[in-house]
Amino acid sequence: MNTDFAQEMHDKLQKAIKHYGLSGVHPAATIVPMMIMEEYQDLVRDVEEKGLTQDILITEEKLLLDGRNRLCALMDLGEEAEFEVYTPNDPIGLVLSLNTRRNLTQSQRAMMALKVEELYAEEAKARKLAGKKVDHKADLPEGSTKGQARDKAAKTTGASARLVSDAKAVAKADPELSEKVWNGEITLNAAMKSIKDRKRKEAKSKDSSDPSKTASKEDSSKFNKTNDNIGWAWWTWNPQTGCDHDCPGCYARDIANRLYGDEKFEPTFRPERLKAPKNTKVPKSDDPASRNVFLVSMGDLWGKWVPDDHIQQVLDECSDSPQWNFLCLTKNPERYLKFDLPENCWIGITGNTQKRMNKAVKIFQKLREKGVKNVLFVSCEPLEESVRIPEDSCIDLVIIGARSRTTELDASQPEWKWIEDLLYDARSEGAYMYFKENLVLELPKELPVSQEE
Repeated sequence: MNTDFAQEMHDKLQKAIKHYGLSGVHPAATIVPMMIMEEYQDLVRDVEEKGLTQDILITEEKLLLDGRNRLCALMDLGEEAEFEVYTPNDPIGLVLSLNTRRNLTQSQRAMMALKVEELYAEEAKARKLAGKKVDHKADLPEGSTKGQARDKAAKTTGASARLVSDAKAVAKADPELSEKVWNGEITLNAAMKSIKDRKRKEAKSKDSSDPSKTASKEDSSKFNKTNDNIGWAWWTWNPQTGCDHDCPGCYARDIANRLYGDEKFEPTFRPERLKAPKNTKVPKSDDPASRNVFLVSMGDLWGKWVPDDHIQQVLDECSDSPQWNFLCLTKNPERYLKFDLPENCWIGITGNTQKRMNKAVKIFQKLREKGVKNVLFVSCEPLEESVRIPEDSCIDLVIIGARSRTTELDASQPEWKWIEDLLYDARSEGAYMYFKENLVLELPKELPVSQEE
C-alpha cells in the first residue's frame, strides 16, 4: 500500500464509520494493516458479485471490531451494511484469528506485533487497576523470562522475536519509515539498512574531524570463480559452509574434507566473507551467467542448524548488492517462507525425486501467493528417478544433472526417458531448461535474463 492510498483508505473508513452510524474503531481492529490497492480492488469486485461472505463485527458500544475493508467496500458500492454484535473475551486474539490468512509479509507481521504488544500492556495495566491478577507468563513460549510481552506478541502474529525487535528499533528511530513498513511499501530489512546507513554517515562525518579515529580494516574477501561443472553461475560465495543433511552423493563434503582439515564439513558461519559482493567487480560480459552467484555452494544456508540471524545477515548483503543475482538452493525449503527475500535472489529447491519436486511446487505456490516475484527454480541433480512437474508449478527454471563421482558413490547418468519427461513438462510450464555439464547431452542451456541490465 503506498502512502497516498493508505491515507485514502483512512479517510474512507472515517466516512464509512460516520455513514453507518458507528461510534468508532476498536483498538484491536487496528492490529492488522488495511489492504493494499490491488487487494482492496479485488475485494470490491468480489463483494459486488457475491455479496459479503464474512460478517462485520462490532461491539455493544458500536465500535468496529473486524471488517474495516469490507465496510469501505460496501460504502463504495452504495450498499447497506449489516452488523453482528460480538463481545469477545479476547478481542486481540479474535482479530488475529480472523486475519491470519491475509497475505502479509514478515515485516508487516512484526509491525503488527508491536501493536499487539502495546495492547497486551494496556490490557495488563487495566486488569491490575481493576485488582485482577495478571499472569505475564500465560501462553508464552517455553523458557521465556524477560521480554514476555514481545515474545507473546511475536508468537500470536507469527513474526520472529528478532524481527519484532527490529520493528521496535525502526519505530523508535524513524516513525515515517515505520509507517512505510506497516503499509507494505518497504521491508524491515530495508528500513533497518536505511537507519544504519544514516548512522554510519553521521559517525563518519563526526570521526573525519578526529585524527585519532581510524577506520577498521575492511573485509577484503571476494567471490570465487566457478569451474566448468557450474556453467549457470560464474561465481560462488560461501559465507556459510558445512551441512548436516548427510547425503551420500555430496561432492561438497569431499571438497571440504580435503580443504578444511579437522573442521571438515561442520556447519560454520564465516562473517569475514560477508563483504565479498561489494569487493568483487562485475564482469563486462553478455553471458547471462556472468552476474550469477551460487550462494553457499559448500553447504545449505537454509538448513535447520543455521540461526535466523546468520541467514538475515547474508540476505542483507544480497539486498545491498542489486548488481548480482544470488542463486539459493536448499533441501529445507519451508524456511524460505520465514524471510523477506531480496528480488535479486533466485529461489532454488532440490527436486531430484518426485517427493522433493512436489514439496518444491507447494513452496513455490505459497511464495507466489505471498507476492514473491523472484526467479524460482528446481535443481534435479542428481536425477534419482522419474520425476514429473505438477501443473501450475510456478517454476521458472529447471536444472538437470547426472551424479558425479564421490567417495561413496560412482558417477552415473539418469535414464533418457526421465530427462525427456522433465523437458516436456518444463516446456508445458513455460520454464527455462539448463542441462548440467555432467550430462551426456549438454543442451539446452537456458537462463532467465539477468536482473540488472
